[in-house]
Formats: sequence, C-alpha cells, structure tokens
Amino acid sequence: MKTFGLSVLILGLLHVFYSIIVGMAFDTPFPRRYYAIPGHETQTDYIQRQKKRLTISGLLIATGFVLVVFSKDTKKHSFEA
Repeated sequence: MKTFGLSVLILGLLHVFYSIIVGMAFDTPFPRRYYAIPGHETQTDYIQRQKKRLTISGLLIATGFVLVVFSKDTKKHSFEA
C-alpha cells in the first residue's frame, strides 16, 4: 500500500508541475479586451479552471501522503536458512 501511496503522491506532484507549465506556456488568460466579446471565456471561468486544477493536485498529494504515512507494512520478513 505504501508503493501505491508513493505513486499517488508523485502523480500529484507531477500534476502540480504540469499545471504550472501549461498555465505559464499555453493557458494564459486572454487580454482584458477579449473578455467583453460574447462567447469568449470570462476571467471568472479562467480562475475557476485554475482552482479546479489546484484542487485536483491537492487531493492527489494529500491522498498519497495519507497512504504513505498511515499504511502498515504487511510484508512478513522471514529469515529461514
């Protein structure tokens, strides 16, 4: 279970980096003059999308952390000759 927790934690961290890279490179908000055009994304839509991304990242990181910290090691170590 710890390995699953670590993979979820790493996935959450990768999602944070992905969100930062995509947000900086491709997902920049439109200039203010485009917000007034009907059918275009509003600034509120942009902010909601960013909040959704951060919420997903936070949930992944928190879940992975909880799985790593609170999971019990169930492997039985046998030292038979």
